[in-house]
Amino acid sequence: MSAHARRLALGQWFTPPAVADLALALAGARPGMRLLDPACGEGVFLARAAALGITDLHGIEIDPDAAGAARGLAPGARVECGDLFDVPAGGGDYDVVVGNPPYVRQERLSAAPKRRVRARLAADWPDLSPRDLDRLVGRGDLASACVARALRLARPGGRVALVLSSALVDAGYADALWRLVARHGRVLAIVDAPRERWFADAAVNAVVVVLQRGPGPFLTRLARLRVPTADAAVDLDRLDRVADVRSGGDPAQWAALLRAPDAWFAFRDAAGDRLVRLGDVAQVRRGITSGANDVFYLTRADAAAAGVERDLWLPLVKRPGDRIAIDPDATERVAIACPPDALDRYPGARRYFAARADAATRPTLRARSPWWALPARPARVFLTKAYHERFVQHLAPRPVVADQRVYALTPRPGVGVEALAAVLNSTYTALALESLGRASMGEGALEWTVADAASLPIVDPRRVGRAAVAALGALAARPVGPVAAEIDRADRAHLDEAVAPGLPRAALLADLVAAVARRTGRARAAGVDR
Repeated sequence: MSAHARRLALGQWFTPPAVADLALALAGARPGMRLLDPACGEGVFLARAAALGITDLHGIEIDPDAAGAARGLAPGARVECGDLFDVPAGGGDYDVVVGNPPYVRQERLSAAPKRRVRARLAADWPDLSPRDLDRLVGRGDLASACVARALRLARPGGRVALVLSSALVDAGYADALWRLVARHGRVLAIVDAPRERWFADAAVNAVVVVLQRGPGPFLTRLARLRVPTADAAVDLDRLDRVADVRSGGDPAQWAALLRAPDAWFAFRDAAGDRLVRLGDVAQVRRGITSGANDVFYLTRADAAAAGVERDLWLPLVKRPGDRIAIDPDATERVAIACPPDALDRYPGARRYFAARADAATRPTLRARSPWWALPARPARVFLTKAYHERFVQHLAPRPVVADQRVYALTPRPGVGVEALAAVLNSTYTALALESLGRASMGEGALEWTVADAASLPIVDPRRVGRAAVAALGALAARPVGPVAAEIDRADRAHLDEAVAPGLPRAALLADLVAAVARRTGRARAAGVDR
């Protein structure tokens, strides 16, 4: 196994010294304290702690080569080669626990390690419910279990400062972790560097999460650094000198408090009861996962040549485009969708699927019965799943189907399709998407799950009139550009004003453009100095 492959398997991403210095400062590390790095890698945290004059240093590392490197980098530290989840908790007597836990998705862990992790967490925290154990071990990445272990190894009143994927601020499974922390301690701060990528070779954005073991108010400081990480190593009492800081007690609000521009909160307050959840006005469904694109997604010419009846061709939106309007007669491909009970009525399709019967043995199709019945749900209006610099929501004049990169929306009774599309294509929805979406991956993509999309706050389309629909028609006829270019377009301003008259559009535009630029610019950053 190559060194890179081994790092991927172990979830190793070695920490730049400046990031280690920031975590140590936030943890209040100082001489005379006992310090543990529970996944010490090559020893960066231990070496930086030694430079502060801390002498009681302990590291644990599963990789023998990395453990050897740590001993060389921090010769005064006691470094054990072993697994964090094999170490007895004892009384939990470390003043400071710091480090960068491995990021390993649960699906890459076999059953045996999962059982061992689960048993250790159950022993550490007897009040952790089986359901929460399942969420932490069965759904969460390994880092979330490492956080629970680190808190257990800290003494009462001790602090934990870990470099973690910002996905832990968004992920649904993390609510089990934050419930555990709330019972046994508190989250003091979550610190982000919105203009930097700390790990240039990893497709993940990271934050420093600071915990304290023991009771206290569950009020967290959400901080975005204004200065380079190399200049940000301050203690919590001086955090506002180097960062923009907000406070919040509800973990469900942390992502917005950490990432959303001020304009989002101003807009939300100004809109008031005009905002509704998207799920309240439309059913949100995931696009098609065909299980065999080569079988079900054909060009029109190939579908005709194969003899598949045109009744079974559904225009397919394969990927988001730059135009709002979808021309069903001009899509590059069609999806072959035959109802489960109708194949006998279509001899051409029957011959086509019979010639490809071996597809039924593919892992992606084994659970579908019958395998050739594509679960297609045609719709007219769609919400895009992921965003870069452009925000486009598609509208078709008649029902079409979409692949998994977009979500199909079925308006609820009393909600007009065109009115919904007008709202979704407004700058206000772009602001909500940017402010509340998941941006934990390092490539700069902003993503929304189906569940997230159902909770997306939008202007109520039932309160939108014909002027908004007319404005959408003008906008839908042209390509939509990046948000920085869109905000000055007259047709865009016309749509926004028709969707939500009187809202403070001008005041939010600069913040929206800056937020998108930060997210996409961070993806191009090379990381901090090592």
